[in-house]
Amino acid sequence: MLLALGMLFKLNQWPYASVLLACGFSILIFGTIPFAFYNKYQLSKQKTILKNR
Repeated sequence: MLLALGMLFKLNQWPYASVLLACGFSILIFGTIPFAFYNKYQLSKQKTILKNR
């Protein structure tokens, strides 16, 4: 949502567009990427458990 709002602000050349874009990208990077790595770790852990049976 912040990214879309930041883009809208940037297109209309309104103030604080850069702040909104930076916050949106920060949440995207620091929120979703660790979650993706955690899911990948859980999947590899499950594969190891199934392989050792």
